[in-house]
Amino acid sequence: MKYFLSIIAFILCVLSFVGCKEKKSPPLTRISDVKYTTISDSLYSMSPAALFYQDSKLYWMDPMCSEGFMHIVDAGTGKEISRFGNLGDGPEEFNAPLVSPFPEGGIYIKDGTRRKAAIYHLKGGQITSDFFTYPGGRNATAIASIQKKSLVYLYPNGEMPFELQKGNRYTGFGHFPTEETGKDGFNVFQGALKYNAEKEYLMYASAEFPYIAVYNLKDDKCELVCETNNKLDYTVTDGEVMPSRKAPFGIWELSFTKDYIITVQNDEKTEGRLTRKDIFIDQKLPHSVFVYDYDLNPIRIYHFPFKVLRISGDSESNTVYLIVEDKEFKIIKFQITD
Repeated sequence: MKYFLSIIAFILCVLSFVGCKEKKSPPLTRISDVKYTTISDSLYSMSPAALFYQDSKLYWMDPMCSEGFMHIVDAGTGKEISRFGNLGDGPEEFNAPLVSPFPEGGIYIKDGTRRKAAIYHLKGGQITSDFFTYPGGRNATAIASIQKKSLVYLYPNGEMPFELQKGNRYTGFGHFPTEETGKDGFNVFQGALKYNAEKEYLMYASAEFPYIAVYNLKDDKCELVCETNNKLDYTVTDGEVMPSRKAPFGIWELSFTKDYIITVQNDEKTEGRLTRKDIFIDQKLPHSVFVYDYDLNPIRIYHFPFKVLRISGDSESNTVYLIVEDKEFKIIKFQITD
């Protein structure tokens, strides 16, 4: 009897595996005539560095501003509500701010060079701040906040790309986009890091390679759920990983909505291929927003007539917010439709 049950279990397992293998990806649709709404038609900044949506508010970062580098904008009216966050060496200032939305509401800022962190909240039109001492994060280039005393760091030059810190406990996990890591990953493996609190998913997108990975952080598992399987074109020279000159550029920005993972990246078919020279020297940027399901199947590509710099999604709907450059920096929004 036990033998018979074992055979049945094995057959069901095989059928399940075959079903997964034969599951077809949904068709990819390109949309050029995107219906969007302008929220703010002029952001005064040399180069906006981040965008987060939360509770009908938009937070965007101006890295060139030493006082009030984080701006809060009403997502409905486009009116600026407040600013916060100062650069410097003072007790409530930051040398190297790493910024992330806080899942319980507000913005989490960790100083990348000091044992300092703060959570900012908007209450009754006023900004409140909770500063506290928190070690860790030195040499990290991005964070994703999980709880007050729980963060994930991106270490592009580390032995492992990610580190989960819970209090004084540290857990390294994950793998880099390429099999070889080389001796200087700092210039190759930087990217975007986002956390979906509802799904308990950590998402990473590489800036140099067209690569996305999704990890499950439930119960501190830190397990890979899925990753894109694009063939990455690179060489290893003198111990350094180098993307090939003709290789497509990586992912400029990453975020998520209720049903989708969303990115800013170059769509060669619509825009032509952007090289690293185009982006870093000629200051060309992608015009496209890619939409993936949570299995990382590409669903849609929205193409805009202007540069797309930053992206953020509403986790309770499929509304997408963008900072774009259309003569001036603007904030727009559009809806991902079925």
